[in-house]
Amino acid sequence: PDQNPALNAEWEFAGARCADLLSQSAENDYQRARQLAHGNDPLLEAGSLINLGVRQLRLEHFDESIDALKQALELEKTLGSPLVEEKISGDLGTAYAEVGDFNTAEAYSRKAEQVAGDLGITDDHVKWLSDVGYMNMRHERMDEAQTYYARALSLAQQQLAKASGPELAATRDITVKILRNLTDWGIQANQLTKAEEYSRQAEALNPQGNDLLDWKLNHARIAVGQNRYADAEQELKQLVEARTYWKVRWLAQSDLASLYDKRSDAAKAELWYRKALDSGLEKSGQLKHQEYKTALLSNLPFYDNYIQFLVRRDQPNRALQIAELGRTRVLAQAAGKGPLAQSPDVWMSGVQSALRRQNKIVLAFWESHAELYSWVITPSQVKQFRQPFPAPEIARLIGAYRKEIDQHRAAADSPAAAQLYDILVRPAEALIPKTSSVIVVGDSELYDVNFEALVVRTPSPHYWIEDVKLENAISVQMAAAAQSQTRREYKRQLLALGAPVQVTKEFPRLPHAQEEITRITAPFPPSAERVLAAESATPDAFFSNHPDEYRYIHFVAHGTRVPLEPLDSAIVLSPDKNQSYKLYARDIAAMKQRLNAEVVTISSCDSAGTRKYSMGGLVGLSWAFARAGAHQVVSALWRVDDTTTPELMDVFYRGLAQGKPASEALREAKLSMLHSRSREQRPYYWATLQLYTGS
Repeated sequence: PDQNPALNAEWEFAGARCADLLSQSAENDYQRARQLAHGNDPLLEAGSLINLGVRQLRLEHFDESIDALKQALELEKTLGSPLVEEKISGDLGTAYAEVGDFNTAEAYSRKAEQVAGDLGITDDHVKWLSDVGYMNMRHERMDEAQTYYARALSLAQQQLAKASGPELAATRDITVKILRNLTDWGIQANQLTKAEEYSRQAEALNPQGNDLLDWKLNHARIAVGQNRYADAEQELKQLVEARTYWKVRWLAQSDLASLYDKRSDAAKAELWYRKALDSGLEKSGQLKHQEYKTALLSNLPFYDNYIQFLVRRDQPNRALQIAELGRTRVLAQAAGKGPLAQSPDVWMSGVQSALRRQNKIVLAFWESHAELYSWVITPSQVKQFRQPFPAPEIARLIGAYRKEIDQHRAAADSPAAAQLYDILVRPAEALIPKTSSVIVVGDSELYDVNFEALVVRTPSPHYWIEDVKLENAISVQMAAAAQSQTRREYKRQLLALGAPVQVTKEFPRLPHAQEEITRITAPFPPSAERVLAAESATPDAFFSNHPDEYRYIHFVAHGTRVPLEPLDSAIVLSPDKNQSYKLYARDIAAMKQRLNAEVVTISSCDSAGTRKYSMGGLVGLSWAFARAGAHQVVSALWRVDDTTTPELMDVFYRGLAQGKPASEALREAKLSMLHSRSREQRPYYWATLQLYTGS
């Protein structure tokens, strides 16, 4: 047996199956089974990883669960087993939902539901139908959510009528979960009669454990909806004091805050908002991966309520401080750097002092479900605006704006761009004189907007870039912490990588990439630059050529965007010796050599980011380089035109070589195209590249 790893793996796996899944012995046995099965029995290795993933999920170690399940999913690709794929996808959907990444969760849950239905695995089909319903509800698609819940409940009740023994208990549990979700649906849809009926049906099935706690939470929420505040208060406090699992405790805390807010008890509302905030931050701090920290902070729904509460109480500095919290924490390298380390007024005073030194203005946003909030921060004053534009309406306008860009519309023929300017900028015009330097801190869908391409209607239609100098930042904290333009000492000036060989048909050769490299290197002496082109432009070459020594780093290559896993986004280079040709965002963010570059330019499509998080900013390649230490990043919101970009980069790098700040040099390059008499004057050609400041 000692010489038979596959047999030993089966022995360890069997031992783990006999143990309590949550015990340490089960963890140890599954780990040994996984190691012994590696390279010998992929099915057993996948099974061990699935069980490890489910164990971590039940222990609320969500990112570790995702890691194990994703490894199992990679193995499934070699197995080609729909059953294994269904199990993994369903559990991944659950795990991603727990960290608040509902887009990714929905994709996996839908896949699991489809496969389980095709295979006729009714028990699993019921679970994943309910999960898809939950994802629809999280995205406020209430009718679709009800449809999926109803299908799941019908199947579950059919199973319940004929189940017996252990199968009966399992079927009862999933039926309770569906009824719990339907109760939640009724509460959110303001259909309290239906919510009460679903709650009574769930209670009749005698829910246990976490299901009972979830039932009690919904019971308290029904009481709130019926204005039975005293009953709700008592039930919610019992849930908090019971030290329940984190999500119920956190939801009970945030529900108490909203309850006291409804009762106009501001002191108690603030207390419980803070407790809920601390619970969310504590859980986020336990996660290891930055993208999961970001998703969790971004999707805790109480932030909207808390910020609205502060705005109503005329506390604009505190409201912005809370809006900033997640954005700064996910980028901070050490504890204590977040805005809550100081009182709101002291924090804001520090931001204004930094802006005074930089001679800049910040325009920051927060999109809520009901309103749009914006803040203008100048060196001498802070003003907040609230407008009745809910996030869906803003998203619709942004979609129309992007169509105008894609259709190469002129300023006078871009109504969506003009309307967005009226909503986003016009209220603050009096505080942003022409020629101002403005740092825009977006939120959610606003990350898809280049404010330079918004249209000012008067005195004649023109783009905002012609009035002001614009930069972008992921947070106000980063904008305030941006380095001054004092020139630092560097061993070399420019590291240029690109014009890679064609690896696959998906990424054809860029005909003008070499021209772009030639143009950007021209202003610098050969001794001060390093060019890695064609076969030499590999991911390994980037890391091994001391990127920390360069003032400027430039990539000209294809880019990939992976919306479900934003840190899997990559710059596509030439293959290195192990045939790896993608420079991944996650590897950049985790670099041991901290970058010190003044500017990193990613001249590739969709390189700005692939996921927009309200509390976490824009996650993707730009985020990764900022986290790695780059002071400013230039990246693309949409397709980079290979034929015209070399000309823009020529002007940009000549400006940099002359000592101009990156924002000024890039603006001059864009204006040179805008004021030309060719097709390049349309925003499609010059507005894709944005400057992100602060590391």
